[in-house]
Amino acid sequence: MKHKSSFLLIFTILLSIFTAELKAQDASTSKYGNDSIQCLKNSSLYREFIKQDNFKDAFPYWTWVYNNCPASSKNIYIDGVKIYYNKIEKAADDSQKEAYIDTLLMVYDQRMDYFGQKGFVNGRKGVDMLRFRPSSLSLAYETLTQSVEEQGKKVEDAVAITFMQASTYLFKNDEITQEQTLADFTKILSHMEARYNNYVATGKQANADRAKTAIESIENAFMESGAADCDVLEPYFMPKFTDSPGDVELLSKITKLMEKAYCTDSDLYYDAAKQLHKLEPSAESSASMARAALKRELFSESSTFYLQAIELQTDELEKSKLYYELGLITFSQLNNYSLARNYAYKSIELDKTSGKPYILIGNLYAASAKQCGDDDFQQRTVYWAAVDKFEQAKKVDPSLVIEANKLIEAYSPYFPDGESLFFNGLEEGTSYKVGCWINETTTIRKN
Repeated sequence: MKHKSSFLLIFTILLSIFTAELKAQDASTSKYGNDSIQCLKNSSLYREFIKQDNFKDAFPYWTWVYNNCPASSKNIYIDGVKIYYNKIEKAADDSQKEAYIDTLLMVYDQRMDYFGQKGFVNGRKGVDMLRFRPSSLSLAYETLTQSVEEQGKKVEDAVAITFMQASTYLFKNDEITQEQTLADFTKILSHMEARYNNYVATGKQANADRAKTAIESIENAFMESGAADCDVLEPYFMPKFTDSPGDVELLSKITKLMEKAYCTDSDLYYDAAKQLHKLEPSAESSASMARAALKRELFSESSTFYLQAIELQTDELEKSKLYYELGLITFSQLNNYSLARNYAYKSIELDKTSGKPYILIGNLYAASAKQCGDDDFQQRTVYWAAVDKFEQAKKVDPSLVIEANKLIEAYSPYFPDGESLFFNGLEEGTSYKVGCWINETTTIRKN
């Protein structure tokens, strides 16, 4: 009873204030409709119920307001979406659910009729179209496209992601071309990157983090769509590069996308990466040049660029990845095993959850077995150290279990046999120091 009395008191106060305001208005032109008092009453009632998440009791009062004074407040439509979300969730059957979805979309349309903001509202509408009615994919895509065109860099994160998803779904269904999906991607990516940079510049870190997550989702959707291949990227970007070779944003986009699509052996990629590095040397441009030089078998040059990228990079995980890649080149192309191991350990220091550097070190040891020791027995002991690293790799990185086990299975047969251990006065399970450049203590095992 106390709660009810309180509610009636609040309502009475609001009604008296509103009535006073209405006396100065011509009823025929009022945004509150033909019955302004009833509009206020029902608006207040439904909103109180909404605050309590009581959508059922709010509904009849909201319906009256929606039908009789639709221009009175934008809240009608904000709350209407909440009401119909609840109805859709609790629909008794598909037929009822579809009817509720129809009304939800009408709520968005009526909001635009009375309050404009078509770019913003169409974005919300398009997201719900794809969410609740994926069969209307083409219509959702058109609605989202209108939103993106109007909103530009003001487009909401969820709208941007859904727009890209809609574009990729249509491409997979052969309803739009590969070129159109690429155009959609570059457009939405440009808007989102502009938003992200603005958030960073203005110190809005939480917003920047959300925008970055959205950008990653957009990139992943495009790269997984099948639309991102070298045959479409190169002809799309070549004329743009020719026309604007000094456009840093364009160069960054070209190199980034072509890397993700494994097009780093392309002449366009190399030229764009080189130009970007010349204009704005950075960790990213240095890494791009390193990979481009590697594709052209310019191994020493690639190594130099990798070191520069490492020096400029501030993100520890990215730096770890660069050290690992440099270690691979130093091992496989420059044949400097000790230096390659050094790079692998630096990678491990920066990312202790990655097992790949351990795989690299194990392969380094196995590759150098024949060069370590004066006889066959000493050379075979090197495989103990190699297998140790493969074991460590799968311990820290479960995703490498299969690869590590294959390597363990491949090299374990090269362990010394029991007779060799006996002849050399060694006992299985005890410690042993592997010499040569490896210089590590391991555990004796027999084949």
